[in-house]
Amino acid sequence: MKTTRLQLSLLALFLGCASLQAQYKWADPLKQDFHTVRGQAWQDELKDSYARLPQRAEDKVRKPLWDLSRQSAGLSVVFRSNASEIKVRYVVKGGLSMPHMPATGVSGIDLYATDNNGQERWCAGNYSMGDTIVYNFRGLSYAAKSGNGFEYQLFLPLYNSVSWMEIGVPADASFRFLPVSQEKPLVIYGTSIAQGACASRPGMAWGNILNRKLGHPVINLGFSGNGKLEEALFD
Repeated sequence: MKTTRLQLSLLALFLGCASLQAQYKWADPLKQDFHTVRGQAWQDELKDSYARLPQRAEDKVRKPLWDLSRQSAGLSVVFRSNASEIKVRYVVKGGLSMPHMPATGVSGIDLYATDNNGQERWCAGNYSMGDTIVYNFRGLSYAAKSGNGFEYQLFLPLYNSVSWMEIGVPADASFRFLPVSQEKPLVIYGTSIAQGACASRPGMAWGNILNRKLGHPVINLGFSGNGKLEEALFD
């Protein structure tokens, strides 16, 4: 009898978890009909990745610079939603942290909301880092009450390569990605300070601050220790 009760309890727990999972809808930024990743030049060549240099540059630049170009510094995704809770799950390819920089800056993400009056808000989120990194942003009731929701900008890791990402909201919430701007961008070139060292989270890298405050496209071509004014990169 005890075994049967235990089995029923485990089954109920499993069904409850499955039901909770089913209540969320998930979207992959790279699987849209339009380009959603901001901060990338060469958009047509980078539409399937979170990298910063196109594939044709691999045999033209030094390997250390190429490896750094796979990192998503300065990249972001913008969407509109009236969800009261937003989840983000993703996988990175490198180490989660560095001796001089926390995991939240190296591998973390950062979410900002802009309300219908143009007021920017930073969204605090709980996170867990493992093979799959998960961020959960709760308490977004102010967006849920606004009808058509708020505009969100999700900044990607500064010193890691994102191989896969999904954004999830409750099934009854509205959600849509916003296309990238076609305005002529500002381009940042430099070394580690330009790439994002050693910000505690991506939104606090100065290039991303500039992007938020100006509301203008910014492309980050900062490569840690490798801003050597190379002809191939400028070409």
